[in-house]
Order: sequence, then C-alpha cells, then structure tokens
Amino acid sequence: MSVIKKLKQYTNYSETEKDIVKFIFKNPDVLLKSTAKDLASLTQSSPSTIVRFCQKLGFLGYNDFKIQFAHDSQATIPSFDSDANYPFNHGDDLHTIIQKMSKLQLEAINETLLLVELNEYKKAVQLLYDSEVIDIYGAGINIHLAADFNYKLRRIGRRIDLPLNSQDQLFNAARSSFNHCALIISYSGESENVLKYANILKQSHTPIISITSLGTNTLSQLSDITLHIASKETLSSKIGTFSSRLSIMMILDFLYAGIFEKDYDKNKEYTKRISKIVMAQNLNGSTLENN
Repeated sequence: MSVIKKLKQYTNYSETEKDIVKFIFKNPDVLLKSTAKDLASLTQSSPSTIVRFCQKLGFLGYNDFKIQFAHDSQATIPSFDSDANYPFNHGDDLHTIIQKMSKLQLEAINETLLLVELNEYKKAVQLLYDSEVIDIYGAGINIHLAADFNYKLRRIGRRIDLPLNSQDQLFNAARSSFNHCALIISYSGESENVLKYANILKQSHTPIISITSLGTNTLSQLSDITLHIASKETLSSKIGTFSSRLSIMMILDFLYAGIFEKDYDKNKEYTKRISKIVMAQNLNGSTLENN
C-alpha cells in the first residue's frame, strides 16, 4: 500500500498526528526538504513524535517515510520502480540500457539528497576538519571509492590514511587515538572486519563517522555520526553496486566540499601552487625523456 493511501486510511490518529497529516498533504514539497526536527517545528510537535508517527505507519523512521512519500507523490523522484540489483534485462538494446541506467542514477541522487540530515553533515565536516589525522576503513569497492576523497584532501594538505588491506586497517585502528577521526564505509554495517575496527576505535576514544545504509545496524550504533547511503540494493544477487556506489561518492564529495569551504581562499591558493609545481616537474620530465 502506498504512503498516501496509508495516511488517508489510517484512523487511529491523535490530535497532534492529525495536524501532521494535514500539514503533509498541504505542503508535500516542504516535507521533502525538511528534517524530522523541521517538521516538528512546523507542526508544533516534537521530533520524537514525528518518528513515532512514521513508525506507527510501518516505517523504520522519518527518512524511510520521506523516501516512500517522495516515490508515491512523485513530487521529487520520478519513479522508484527500477531494479537496483538488475537495472537492465537480457535482450535490452544499448539505448534501453543507457536509459534505464540513467534513471537508476537519478533515483540514487534524489534518494541520497532526501537522506541528508544537515546537522549531521555539519557535525561530520567539523569533526573531520578538527582532526589531526583522518583514517578511512572499509572493504572491497567501498575502500576504492574513497581513493578520490583521499587524493583531494591530500591536495589541500590534510593528513589522511587509506590502507587498502584489512591488516593495515587493523594496525591503523590499534594505533588510533582521540585526535584521529575514523571514516568507516560499509553498506550493510555488519561486516565482521569493519565491526572489529569500530570496536577497537571505540576503546581508543577515536570519533567514528559511518557511511552506511538506512536503518539501524551495528556499525551505526557504534558511530558518533551516521550518514546514510541510498539503500535499494541487496547484499547478494546483483549485477553491480550502481546505486550505492554513486551515493557513497556523493556523500564523500559533500564532506570534501564542506572541509574545503572552511579555508576556501587558503585551499584554493594551495591547490593552485601544488598544481603548478606538479605541472612544472612533468614538463621537465618530458623534456629530459625527449633529450
């Protein structure tokens, strides 16, 4: 049953919940831009009331409700009927595949934006900015997706470590401390190695920012801040990580941009200077090779 039908058919509302429902139907676009705290303020209720209201309707919480409402109302997201695990079929021509893949990418972008809790992102950016060292943890494709984030932060002079294998990540976790910040990427939030790192990091009082799927998982419970990935894929039985990959890359770009902006002019000049040095060295190297 669609969210809109649930809202209309459910009858056991409190007076406060009736006001929330009225507001949602009158202001669907406002809902899609609002956090639970924003909606609570607009309906003269409380964030906990908003969350309980969503759970009463059968959703995990406010974000889950908001995504499904966007799908049903088509106010922001054109459609959620794409299969993130098998976005195209045997026999599809290339044009159809491109159209279907493009649609899936747009849905992932929109869902990621709907999951943004601005206050959590602000806290995450500040935590990363204040830390002496940023350590990244993850497995498989996730750790490789962070390579661009690692490169860009190094270009503005930040200390960041991106070990690619589990033993090096374990070593980093063991020697971490309160002046480090751990950024852990895990779609399920239940990976054995990832949870091992997180528990070690908690013991050393290292703040943890997790990038993981919507809903409660063990990693999010161990984290100081959780940023949610568009979570339409299953852990197995899929062609590839199309949707979650784009969502993770977006989140990392948001974090990088937030850090860069804090020292915008300084970082801009620093990147220009580094680029000039690298270009000059490359030109010198080419000249020597030609000679």
